[in-house]
Amino acid sequence: MENSQKMTEDTENMTNQITMEEHFVQPEQAKKDPNAVYIEDNPQKALEKLRNLANNENFREKIQYVKHLAELTGVIGDEGIAHLKEIITSIQEDNDEIKRALLTQITPLVTLLKSRGEAGYQEIIDIIVPTVSHLINSVNYDIKDEAGQELAKIAPLLNEDDRGKHLLTVVLGMAHDDDNEENRMIAVRLLSEMAHLFGKDLCEQFVGLEFLSMGEDPQLRVRKEAVSNLPSIGKIVSAYFFRQRLLPFYLKLCKDANWGVRKSCIDTLYEISNICKEESIEIRENELTEAMNNFLKDSNKWVKISAYKSLGPFIFTLTDQNINEKLIDSYLHMADSNINNLSPDNEIIYACAYNFPAVVLTLGPARWPLLSKLFQSLLKSGDKIRKPLACALHEIAKIIGEEHTEKDLLSALESFLKDPNDEIKYGALQSLALFLQVFSVEKRENMVDIFVQLQKDQKKWRIRELIARQIDKLTLIFSPKITFEIIAPISFKLCNDPVSFVREEAARKIYSILKALSDANEAYRDSIIENVKGFSQSNRFTNRQSFIAMCEKIMKDADLFINHFLVDFAPLAQDKVANVRIAVAKALEKAFKKDRPVRHREEILQLIARLRNDTSKDVKNIIEGIITDHNLSLENFSQKINQESNSTEVTSVAQETEENKTEQQSQLEKQAESPSNENSVQASESSNYHQVEEEKSEENQGNQNESEAHQNKQQELESAISEENQQSTKMEEESN
Repeated sequence: MENSQKMTEDTENMTNQITMEEHFVQPEQAKKDPNAVYIEDNPQKALEKLRNLANNENFREKIQYVKHLAELTGVIGDEGIAHLKEIITSIQEDNDEIKRALLTQITPLVTLLKSRGEAGYQEIIDIIVPTVSHLINSVNYDIKDEAGQELAKIAPLLNEDDRGKHLLTVVLGMAHDDDNEENRMIAVRLLSEMAHLFGKDLCEQFVGLEFLSMGEDPQLRVRKEAVSNLPSIGKIVSAYFFRQRLLPFYLKLCKDANWGVRKSCIDTLYEISNICKEESIEIRENELTEAMNNFLKDSNKWVKISAYKSLGPFIFTLTDQNINEKLIDSYLHMADSNINNLSPDNEIIYACAYNFPAVVLTLGPARWPLLSKLFQSLLKSGDKIRKPLACALHEIAKIIGEEHTEKDLLSALESFLKDPNDEIKYGALQSLALFLQVFSVEKRENMVDIFVQLQKDQKKWRIRELIARQIDKLTLIFSPKITFEIIAPISFKLCNDPVSFVREEAARKIYSILKALSDANEAYRDSIIENVKGFSQSNRFTNRQSFIAMCEKIMKDADLFINHFLVDFAPLAQDKVANVRIAVAKALEKAFKKDRPVRHREEILQLIARLRNDTSKDVKNIIEGIITDHNLSLENFSQKINQESNSTEVTSVAQETEENKTEQQSQLEKQAESPSNENSVQASESSNYHQVEEEKSEENQGNQNESEAHQNKQQELESAISEENQQSTKMEEESN
């Protein structure tokens, strides 16, 4: 009875999922559209459909059943698996479209069978492996390639004996197929992908030798495939086997008569050089360096282009070694027009700029006088070339030291920060604190005005956000006096920024200022504490949210938080604006997740008990998650709070509406007083907050997801202009 009920439930789930597909409709709909495809909701009828797929003349229905073979088999159960081999065999000889559909089902079928334990393992070997092995011999190269990828996915699931018996034999058979070069290419690729599974001994006994054979193949594509995948084998075999067998094979192909093979050798040179570890330093300095020099003067244009693009990374592998002067000279001339013009779209000079910090690190500060000339030449190039230099300026400064930085990089920094291209400006700004760290304290403090001027730009919120991200680093490189008099005022101003991303980033860094001033003048610290507390008393709910964000980090120091900030933090658990209470709940959630000492304090548990009865569903969900995840017992606190509930009700819709009107009026007044050239991003966001608070349709919009603050910095910089333009366009449309 239970099995029957489970089968019915599974059938319903399967039907609901599959009918959501574009080509499926319910039977009732099919009555209206005779050409529609729908799936049988009866497992037995569905099984009958699958068993008769080979004879099904309705192609649309046939391919949809194939595309959902794994789902249907799982719902049908044991009987479906019992007929799976029969079903697959009947369609694996069908047309290419059916074969491709069948290949999409290999991974989900393997997942299904894995769940069946030992029986499922044997079914993978008896059903799935033969199917993929059959499809890998298709005359269609795309199908062959897709089947190879599926075979590589199956390999880790098999034990060593079965892998050798059922997979390696298939791949080696393809490798020895003298009549089909595509089979040999697929074999090379599979041997490369599965090399780590075979281990060192098997790779040396079989795989490595197969690669040596492929390197002698008469067909160009096979030789290219062999050299392209060589590093995967080189990483597995012993250093001796690599030196004695694979390296000579590689060096021979570096001189292949076909330029395509030579180009493939260049593309793997960096990896090959990395495989030559300390015991093979002389190989880098001699054989590989000679090969690179030969590539740089190759008679084929495309080989030379690839060589120049790979030159920087190859030089980097020679760190702490004797570097051939010809290599250095070739790199120094990459910006020359006769070299750069070899490639379209400035590919060579871009590679030069992109790898410049790595080359500087390899050659060291002693070579900077030579490199500085190239640097100045790159600075005069277009935006595409200047951007990687701007992003890496702090790294270059760190390598060459204070004297060279002051002489050659300060002017470059000024140029980048004034660049009309925002991506270049942001690239230089994102690590400005690290750049200034190169200088002495005295010189550093003379440059602090850079941040003062940059944060005044009300048109570019990204600039202010990037400054906010560096507050903690700034407190480490400046004296307590500068931190208090300049860094702190900038930080608090950013905590009050019209753009939420800026506010949140700055608020999270206030704790670093408190830490930096903890051992300094006591008056400094007390002043910062009072400034932080002032945000909790603000009439603007966004400022109260900023206070909570500050406290979330301050909770790292339990005594500091309890003694100075809890008295202002606790009342916000009863704030009239739901977004503020949500922020409190999230701050408490983070304290528990990070196992911060404050989570054991009675005052914190009392706050959680109070928020458990909040009128906001979002607040309740967060708090219930804390209670469940950490097995909290709040009975004593809950009883006390229930006794107080008649006189201290958390909030009401009417109160929130009144608060919202106040907030809205305050925001409108601020907007009316703002300069006429206020960034449209800020105005747009302010407008969004009004709508959120007025309509209460999305109560948690005001609290942005903290994970956004940890996104890849380079991606943020590259998308900055696009985001600002989108916001500007939005505001223009709204004003129209």
